[in-house]
Amino acid sequence: MDNLTHTLVGVTLANSGLSKKVGPGTTAVLAITSNLPDIDALWAYWNGGYSFLFRRMLTHSIVGVPLLAAAATFLFRLRYKELSWKTIFGLSLLGMGLHIVFDLLNSYGVSLLYPLSDRRFEWSVMFIIDLTMWSLLLSPFLLSRIKSRWTGLEHLSRLSLAGVAIYILLCVGGEIRGERMLEKTAKENNLKPSFSYVFPEVFGPQRFRGVLKQGNEYTLYLLHVWKGIAEPRGVLLTDEDSSEVKSVRAIPLAQTLEWFYKAPVWKVAQASGGGKEVEVYDLRFRSFVLPPRLGPFFFRFKGP
Repeated sequence: MDNLTHTLVGVTLANSGLSKKVGPGTTAVLAITSNLPDIDALWAYWNGGYSFLFRRMLTHSIVGVPLLAAAATFLFRLRYKELSWKTIFGLSLLGMGLHIVFDLLNSYGVSLLYPLSDRRFEWSVMFIIDLTMWSLLLSPFLLSRIKSRWTGLEHLSRLSLAGVAIYILLCVGGEIRGERMLEKTAKENNLKPSFSYVFPEVFGPQRFRGVLKQGNEYTLYLLHVWKGIAEPRGVLLTDEDSSEVKSVRAIPLAQTLEWFYKAPVWKVAQASGGGKEVEVYDLRFRSFVLPPRLGPFFFRFKGP
């Protein structure tokens, strides 16, 4: 998820009564550690345009999180001496654990077992930026300005967290329904896909993107999960078996991209200066709702 969501989750949890129970410093510790795994964004300074390939790995893994929590505990203890080492370590683990859980909700993937394994796990039920989540988590701060017996910040924060939990379950339900719709659609169209996936779409859990791959064809659908409508969005051909693409796929960078991409589309195009070039992008990052853009997940390999 985005860092605003991570921060609001940590602060709202602290405001729900945990800060009162544990003591001063709880809010700061949770707000910071709820974002700490994203320290891997610093990799961008060393890897440039390839930095996204190395995100959500060691700092998001069961190996890296305890190490980060220990380092955070040492630093926070210098500031909050009234909190025990055990308490700060527990809060740090809680903040970072929530970060991992919320990152798992979208389709970007998390290498939970790194460096033991580089497999990326994801639940793929929610778009990486979700306006409903923002609304639910910001509401306690706005409504608490209205003075009444029902608008205390602690009470509203608990309601907010309950609302977030219900909303996540709604997204899970939408994704499950989307999977069933896509499976049914494949059978109705006599498709026997080698790859089938449901990706979250922007602006809520009422829509998901369905992708079916059979041979060198991707068949695309916009799944209106609560209406039960699978809206066809065309067929994409991938040139993965062409000689030009096969040559590119032997390059280490291309192999890393294929490891990271969920539904890679390879295209052979005519280069502006003559010759051929190979393009690749991931359908995971191609929204049917937002305007199309190349973004950081599009690569072009120049031919001779």
